[in-house]
Amino acid sequence: MKNLLIKTIILSSLSVSSFGIECTNRLNNSLRELPSWMLSTPSQDKLHSQCVTVSMRQFSAWTDYFTNKRASQGKPTPGHYLYCEDGLKNRSNSSPCRTEAYVNSIHNSYNTVLECLDLSSDDLLPLIAVESGFHLNAVSIFGVDIGIGQLTPPAITDVNTNWENYSIELNSGKASCKKIINFMNNQNVEMPVTSNYECALTKTPENPMMNLLYTGLFYKTITGYIETFFAQSDVINKMQVLKGRELKDSELARIKKRIIALTYNMGYPNSGEAFSNYLDYLSTRMNSVSDSFDFVEVNKNSTSFGGYLKNKGLSSYLNLIIDRLKTLRRKTDKNVSCFKTF
Repeated sequence: MKNLLIKTIILSSLSVSSFGIECTNRLNNSLRELPSWMLSTPSQDKLHSQCVTVSMRQFSAWTDYFTNKRASQGKPTPGHYLYCEDGLKNRSNSSPCRTEAYVNSIHNSYNTVLECLDLSSDDLLPLIAVESGFHLNAVSIFGVDIGIGQLTPPAITDVNTNWENYSIELNSGKASCKKIINFMNNQNVEMPVTSNYECALTKTPENPMMNLLYTGLFYKTITGYIETFFAQSDVINKMQVLKGRELKDSELARIKKRIIALTYNMGYPNSGEAFSNYLDYLSTRMNSVSDSFDFVEVNKNSTSFGGYLKNKGLSSYLNLIIDRLKTLRRKTDKNVSCFKTF
C-alpha cells in the first residue's frame, strides 16, 4: 500500500470519517487493563502528542480514501485494521477511535521503548508516520505487514535471531527497560514472539508495547547491517572521490540514516547495493559533484538518489517519508516540532 500513501497530502484537511467510514471503540475494554503509567499524560520531551494524533488522522483519512476508491471500482478491501478477539481474526476498515486512552498508551509505550533502546524519535517517527500513523492494529491488505511498525515475518525473524543479545539489553536494569519487562510479565506474554505473528503484534493489551519493542529492535538490527556495509564497502570512498574531500561526520550520519530508512522498506542488502550502484551511475555522468551535493536527495532530478530509485523502479519510500514529514510540519502548531533531522 506504500505507493499510494502520497494521497495523504491531498487528504490532509479531512477528518477520520470524511468518507463515511466511522472509527470504532472496540479496543476500549482491553485498554482499561493497561497500567496507570501507560494511560497517563505522556511526556512531550521525545515527541509531542500532536505528532501522534496528526499521524493517526492522516493515516485514517488515507485508508478511508483507499477503501472508498476500491469500492467505487467494484473491488473489495480486506480491511486495513486487524481486531483479534476471542481467538478470532477480524479485519475492518474502521480504525480505532483516537480516545485519550488509545493515544496515551501508544505515546507512553513509544517513549519507553526509545528510552530503553537508546533510540531517538528521529529514528522511528519517519518510518511509523508512513507505515501505520501510530495505529497499533494497522495491517497491509497486500501482504503480511503487521501493526505500528508494519513488521514482516522476515523482520520478526531477524529480531528473534538476535534475541539473546537483545535480552541482555532489555535486562540491563534501566528503569525504562524494567517497565517493559514488568509489563510483559504481568500480561503473561512470552518473548520472543514465535507464532501467530498477526495477533501477537496487534492485539491489546500487550500491544502497542510489543510491536513498538520489535520495531525498535528491528531498527537496531538494520542499523548494524548498514554500519557494517559502510565499513566494508567502498561507498564512502566513492562519495569522497566525487566531492574531492572527506565527508563531514554530520554528512555521513545523515546519509546513513536515510539508507537505514530505505533498508526498512527494501531490505538488506538491496538498499546498500542500490546506493552503491547509484554512486557508480553518478561517476559515469560526471567527474565530480559540487561541495554541497546531497547524495541522498529525493527530488525527481535524474541525478538525485530519489530520481535514480524511481527510474529504476526500486522504491519511492524516501519520497513518501519526506512528504509525510512535511505534512506533519504543516498540520501541527507552529511551536510543535515533530522531528529535528532526517
